Amino acid sequence: MIKYFLSALIIFAVSCTNDKKVPDDVIPPAKMEKIMWQLLQSDDFVGIYVGRDSSLDLTKERLIRYRQIFDLNKTTREAFQRSYKFYTAHPDISKVMFDSIGARATRERTEEFKPRDTTLQKKKDSIPVTN
Repeated sequence: MIKYFLSALIIFAVSCTNDKKVPDDVIPPAKMEKIMWQLLQSDDFVGIYVGRDSSLDLTKERLIRYRQIFDLNKTTREAFQRSYKFYTAHPDISKVMFDSIGARATRERTEEFKPRDTTLQKKKDSIPVTN
């Protein structure tokens, strides 16, 4: 009977651990969000600008830029993949991160397509012109 009680107690204690805690070998959410944003931007750049040059291999160009992003953020591809697997297995943590990336993309897209012509926004001269 005591064995069952101890087993139940251990299971209860393990189930009550903080699931939102990120392990030490996983990239923290804020840094992971930054890296993912940079990777998305890099993919867009390669697809739009590098894709115009048929002499370049898009996959190779993407990998070069990914390596630059990992170096810039002082991490490795392996650490990123391990962290990505962790976050996809924990949607309660990753949802906030992915929502934030989506909101940032929407803000930047909105800003990009704002009218830039300031002549339409200028006030007309208050002195009437008479001919």
